[in-house]
Amino acid sequence: MIFELRDVSFGYGNMPALRAVNLAIAKGERVALLGANGSGKSTLLRLLKGLAFPDSGELLHRGDPLKEESMNVGEFAMEFHKRVGFVFQNPDVQLFCPTVFEEVAFGPLQMGLSKKEVIDLVNEFLERLQIAHLRDRAPHRLSGGEKKRVAIASVLVLDPEVLLLDEPTASLDPESASHILDHLALDTAGKTIVTATHDLDIVDTVARRCIILDRGSVVADGSASEILSQHDLLRRTHLLRMNHHRHPDGVLHFHEYSRMAHRHGEDCI
Repeated sequence: MIFELRDVSFGYGNMPALRAVNLAIAKGERVALLGANGSGKSTLLRLLKGLAFPDSGELLHRGDPLKEESMNVGEFAMEFHKRVGFVFQNPDVQLFCPTVFEEVAFGPLQMGLSKKEVIDLVNEFLERLQIAHLRDRAPHRLSGGEKKRVAIASVLVLDPEVLLLDEPTASLDPESASHILDHLALDTAGKTIVTATHDLDIVDTVARRCIILDRGSVVADGSASEILSQHDLLRRTHLLRMNHHRHPDGVLHFHEYSRMAHRHGEDCI
């Protein structure tokens, strides 16, 4: 197993965020962490990335305990962060270099590659993410979709075996979101992908397995098709949204929207 959580709990002060979570993620799995805001999705990703550690319970990576003292060992921490990539919901948290080129080059430069190897690698990923024209631009001056692509390129360039995505399409217009999902489909073959989202529209694209979190607890775990068909469960966990329309008689009608009702084939990556 890539990750195992055994009765893992975590809180912020007196506010519990995860409650006795038990789950395992195997190599090559594509998992969607579903839940409303505040359900614990982002916190769980932070634990998987080694940015926070359980208050109780045990978190294993490849069968070995993932603990704070382990992450203080330089060699272990560097190798772990190379293997496990994290794309934050807000790319501004992740981007800090003066130019897009330097942003994508930062990770490879830490790997001891030659200057030519770094340049070639960065140029390859700028082309793959269709951001080569932005190479000399300051990341903080880019659009939301462009920033997200730069953040993804800066992670994928390290060829991580695990990719953790926190709300990858949040705050993006539909076209930008579609581009991001297309790039992830093309550039992540064979990787273990864990995507935190409350957007049911993208689940078919990013995952084959879904785990639903509600107030810090795992309340469902199954195939994407199985989970998305359980409207009562999705309603209880605040994952269904309401659409409305006005009839000719002037009466406003509300109805639930579920991606399952609009699927047109199995387009999973």
